[in-house]
Amino acid sequence: MKRVVIVLLLVMSSIACSNQSTTKLTIAAAANMQFVIVPLEKEFEDATGTEVEIILGSSGQLTSQIIAGAPYDLFLSADSKYPQKLFEEGLANHAPQIYAYGRLVVWTSFDSAQIIANEKDWGNTKIAVANPKTAPYGRASMDFMNSQPPSQFFKDKFVYGESISQVNQFLLSGAADIGFTSKSSVLSGPFKGRGLWNEIPTTDYEPIIQSMVILNERPEMQSAAQVFFDFILSPKGQEILNNFGYSSTVN
Repeated sequence: MKRVVIVLLLVMSSIACSNQSTTKLTIAAAANMQFVIVPLEKEFEDATGTEVEIILGSSGQLTSQIIAGAPYDLFLSADSKYPQKLFEEGLANHAPQIYAYGRLVVWTSFDSAQIIANEKDWGNTKIAVANPKTAPYGRASMDFMNSQPPSQFFKDKFVYGESISQVNQFLLSGAADIGFTSKSSVLSGPFKGRGLWNEIPTTDYEPIIQSMVILNERPEMQSAAQVFFDFILSPKGQEILNNFGYSSTVN
């Protein structure tokens, strides 16, 4: 019996060591990051050998999950408000750090010839917008729309996505003809060669100040989270972000 117990302990120890060695760095990232996070993740994994798991969602949704105890190690938000909330509640070990400034664009599936010829049925047009209650890009979209003289005319045409990812689904699937999304989205592969887009002047909406924090849920992963945190702020990380339409300055 004693020998059986020893064998079982050795097996359990082996399993525990195996699980520990395969633990992934888990990053909660705002949905506007859905395309740029892929090259960031690859560059980081190639350089460090650390495996990364990405969880995408609206910044508000991810914040609620973190408060509820989700085992995330780093939070890349689309604003500074949500990371600040986590810091104030003791769930992050430092104040928010800005890593990029987002850019808002309006995209349409209509081509220029159709618009000029007025061949589209504007009465049935749907406009996709991220939920302004949980998605900072949604708030920026509504900032812009509310500043436009005919904004009342458009209100019954809005279809709301829970995040920029869902807005992109609406646009790419044809469920909406027009939508407000991130510049990083329209510069990505799925949008290339499709539709038309224009960047909205940054003076027409509150700045999209994207910030990040290292979280306290898994202390054993904070060292790895710090490495990714530093990578995002490094020249290489910033170069990748800039290539996807983000900026290191507010204007």
